Amino acid sequence: MRTVAPPREGAIPGFDSSHFRSVEFKMTPDCELTDTIPRPFTGLPLARAGFNIIVLPKGRYGNLNQNPTQLEFASQTNLVLDVGQVVNGAPNRVGAFVGFQYWHNKFGGDPRRTHNTAETALIIGLAIHLT
Repeated sequence: MRTVAPPREGAIPGFDSSHFRSVEFKMTPDCELTDTIPRPFTGLPLARAGFNIIVLPKGRYGNLNQNPTQLEFASQTNLVLDVGQVVNGAPNRVGAFVGFQYWHNKFGGDPRRTHNTAETALIIGLAIHLT
């Protein structure tokens, strides 16, 4: 016969809390640059839109909080088509986009100590502007 201990008070059944990592992020300055550049030469309501972010080291992480975070960089560039303008002459209502995102030292993780600290992604989406 198998005996199962009753769950601790406040514990979530089936949730393993023994493998949590310690993370201590501090308030940290960052620098952000966003832009939207129209592409009128295409004959379509197209624009290049994007952002770049640099986040300075923000604390420590790891099982024993032994790893200092690293400088982090994220960039996303989209090509945006104003669908509302094309379909019914209502600009800035609906936009379709395709883009690319790159994130180096994700969440400040050091690639010498942590796996998966870089992200590259193809992004495809639809944006609906409510105002």
